[in-house]
Amino acid sequence: MSMKTKKNPSGNGNSPVTQVDLSLWGGRLQEQIIGLDQRMDGLDKRMDGLDQRMDSLERGQATILQVVQSIDQQLREHKDLPARVARLERSVFRG
Repeated sequence: MSMKTKKNPSGNGNSPVTQVDLSLWGGRLQEQIIGLDQRMDGLDKRMDGLDQRMDSLERGQATILQVVQSIDQQLREHKDLPARVARLERSVFRG
């Protein structure tokens, strides 16, 4: 590898940058990118897990809602039951 000196990419020309410097900088940048990519993969897996848990919670909530609606319907069907029982007791136990 040649040790040619190039102008500083910032344009001020005060600090010469060699190909070795650029190669080292590029290597460090590549390591950082790989590290970030691995972190993103980990976050993707965590998000998938959260998505599955949310789906499970939604199914549970839907089941609970169905049970509550069923109970509500049954209560509506039998709301006149106390009055019917009282009327039946009066007619049976006229005494």
